[in-house]
Amino acid sequence: FEAVGKHLSFTGGAAALSVSQSAMSRHVAGLEQLLGKQLFERDAGRLALTPEGQELLGVVSKSLNAVEKALNVIREDNRSGRVL
Repeated sequence: FEAVGKHLSFTGGAAALSVSQSAMSRHVAGLEQLLGKQLFERDAGRLALTPEGQELLGVVSKSLNAVEKALNVIREDNRSGRVL
């Protein structure tokens, strides 16, 4: 969802994650079904976030950024390699 939202394209989002466009479309459709809300407005090949999609994209992006920062801190922590 985040990749599609950032690119406003199923094809662009799929390419960013190295998955097929159809797989990306199915996952977003599943998320929309789970939420009971449409996250994107689809109009003649143009994609736009709905208000719900905009809200969710903000939360998801912040969450993924927080996870990335935590992983970077853990990865860069060399305490386990110290000699006592």
